Amino acid sequence: MGAVVVATVVALRGAVLGWGLALGVLGGGALIVSDQVQARREVWERVLGPCPLAPEDVDRLLIPFLALLLGVYAGVVGGGLLAGLEATGQIVLWLSGPVSRRTLLLGRWLGFGLASLGVVILAWLGVDLGSVLTGRLPGDLLAVVGLPAALLAQALFFGTLALSQMLPGRQSAALATGLVLGASLPLGVLGSVAPDLALLTWLFPPAFSPGGAALAGRLDRLVGLLLATGVLLALAGWRFARRDLWPGDGWPGVAGRARREPGASDDGVAVAPDIFRAGGM
Repeated sequence: MGAVVVATVVALRGAVLGWGLALGVLGGGALIVSDQVQARREVWERVLGPCPLAPEDVDRLLIPFLALLLGVYAGVVGGGLLAGLEATGQIVLWLSGPVSRRTLLLGRWLGFGLASLGVVILAWLGVDLGSVLTGRLPGDLLAVVGLPAALLAQALFFGTLALSQMLPGRQSAALATGLVLGASLPLGVLGSVAPDLALLTWLFPPAFSPGGAALAGRLDRLVGLLLATGVLLALAGWRFARRDLWPGDGWPGVAGRARREPGASDDGVAVAPDIFRAGGM
């Protein structure tokens, strides 16, 4: 499994640097720009009218916005963890060696988790730098650790949702993940302002980290998100175990295995016809 994890992390190193640095610059830059605007608030209001955002508004909106962008990264990368290998034929090469389907799936997922951790660390370094320069350091350790943990949990959730293979195709999986991701932020905000819809703030992942101490009094939501990720990972394993990797066989249904072509082994990996085996022609 170690080789699969290392290969996955190496393949995703460009995404880690690109997304991590971009989110870090965005987060830290938003805090610095907001601080500069507030420092010149009187000039702003005299020239352009009332200042649209207060410092607390930036703090409240920044983390959900970063979570939204991080979910885009997770959905794109998670949807290609297995589909990308299958499209290039590498999945047959992996499974033809001493690597089982379960090992390949878990190794790819763990590599994705480490890559997501790298993205979150780089992004949070940018946010911390902006916090230091603007004097907005959080008052407790929970606020420092809680928000990165919440962002990482959300990345794992959305990436595993795309990996779960609930729909037959990378595009459809990305579409489903995008719909959940796109609906999560506005519905979470709606649930936070309407008491009758408060349940929405629990159901949709980005809704539980809108402010400073993301985990304060909300550990149940983080645990629920991690449990949902585990269920999706189990679903991905079940679907992948039933997937026939012979070209053109399609996806299995709920009731039975997919149609198999002659020359497909029990593990779904193509094998040579009899004519090419030892003793053949």
